[in-house]
Amino acid sequence: MVFVSITENEPDQIRRVAEGLGEEFGLEVDFYGIYGEDADEDPLVFHELAERSKRADFVYVRCMGDINRFKKWERYEAALKDIRGFPAVFSGNPEVNVMLRDLFRGEESEYRELFSYVRDRCPENDKGIIQWGMHKLGFIQKRPDPPIAHRLFGIYHKGMPSDISLDDYLSTLDPGKITIGVVFSASSWVYGMLEHVDALVEEVERQGMNVIPLFLSGFSKEMEGGVAGVLKRHFTKDGKPLVSAIISTSRLTLDDPDHDRCLDEWNFYRNSLNVPVLFGLGVYGKYNDFEDDKVGLAKRDMQMNVIYPELEGCIIGVPIACKTRVEGTSRYLPI
Repeated sequence: MVFVSITENEPDQIRRVAEGLGEEFGLEVDFYGIYGEDADEDPLVFHELAERSKRADFVYVRCMGDINRFKKWERYEAALKDIRGFPAVFSGNPEVNVMLRDLFRGEESEYRELFSYVRDRCPENDKGIIQWGMHKLGFIQKRPDPPIAHRLFGIYHKGMPSDISLDDYLSTLDPGKITIGVVFSASSWVYGMLEHVDALVEEVERQGMNVIPLFLSGFSKEMEGGVAGVLKRHFTKDGKPLVSAIISTSRLTLDDPDHDRCLDEWNFYRNSLNVPVLFGLGVYGKYNDFEDDKVGLAKRDMQMNVIYPELEGCIIGVPIACKTRVEGTSRYLPI
């Protein structure tokens, strides 16, 4: 199996799922997964990707939006048309999916079935995608369980019920204390990668403040009022802010539920909330590497930690987490 992530799932996440299915069904899984930008930056990596794709039984490409973020996509697309295996390419942008539909070699009903797993990222649906491929190609007889949908947003606080309501959570706060909002990606909650969030919340509380920790998906158009609507319901009451400041760890607010573009007038932080928003940096690699590196932030770090926060009008803060491998899994660890 080959997996290509274009600013989407961690390849390690998909590797664990594929190898777990191999153990479950007694199959030997030869997995190769990379980020598209890795192939962009190194011709040898692209060559290996193309060669492995030719030999693969199942090739899964997952893209957040614009497929051309993978700059060598046109070359790779040409290679996919000639492979002997089964390619499946999906994007978070419906228009991109229409353009790439002809790469899928199954029936329309099969395309819709597989797409139903892709729509909601979570470990259960990742398993469903790969198990679907194993069943389609005749390696196993068991079909995957139906796809599931996790919550797109909600309150998360370590030690409290996972489904706690906003009203119930607010009732636990001390009205005599300053309240800080913490915003983080729903994928961290879905995949249980919350060490850095727990550490941040604990430190804010240790310094004598309340915290409203909110996870949400910044790219779903199914939330009422979009991202701005979720932020408004959780961080304001009767038109007034419930928080004195926000610490954000993810690009979220430059959106409109009916568009793919990002315009300044849609920025809820700037136009409606009017409190300081600090951006907590999450850097790739061990923190010592970041601290000692004379070059500075890597390309991926620049996009997530500088470009997006500046577009949102955030105050660029300090690194709060570093993304590194722990027992074969890439995850953010608190600094």
